[in-house]
Amino acid sequence: MARHRIGPRWRDPRLAIGVLLVCVSAIASGALLAGPEQVQVYRAASTLLPGAALNESDLVLVGVPRGISSQYLQQSDLRRSGDKKLRSVVYEGELVARTAVQGETDDGCDVVVPLATRVPSSVERGDVVELWRVNATSAELVASQVMVVRLDTGQGSLGEPATAEVRIQRASVGDVLLVLGGDDGFVLVPGEQK
Repeated sequence: MARHRIGPRWRDPRLAIGVLLVCVSAIASGALLAGPEQVQVYRAASTLLPGAALNESDLVLVGVPRGISSQYLQQSDLRRSGDKKLRSVVYEGELVARTAVQGETDDGCDVVVPLATRVPSSVERGDVVELWRVNATSAELVASQVMVVRLDTGQGSLGEPATAEVRIQRASVGDVLLVLGGDDGFVLVPGEQK
């Protein structure tokens, strides 16, 4: 019977290829499990209204994948160009899109109006509504694209009426003040759904 001479197993090329495959798979698994590179962007800590100046206290930093981060406001953006104001509503928990931010003042004006009726439960801070003038015989649209800044239901002990602080376009200020000077009341009518 002939004996084969068996050399050291560590010199076998199959062993080297096996070790190389294990190392490559470990490195690839680590890269995949790490996920995409994260970039810090801002998320609204509460509902932010158009025209409001952005402060870091109103925002929370969160990580998003680098591929989509350019769409959102980053920490360097807020520090770079001084006062930043919003041009549209950013609801609590939403990422602050660059398109929602402007660098100049808003064209709106905040006015407190007494309400002739209760506000629908679907209307809340930040919603866009229509402002109607009402009396015993007629109703007339006074301003559209009105932003609700604050609602006061008038539940106080002195029996004060419900009021709403709304942001209207400057072009509508005269019409609203004309109604405020008379005996007619205001009604908020929900606009487009969010």
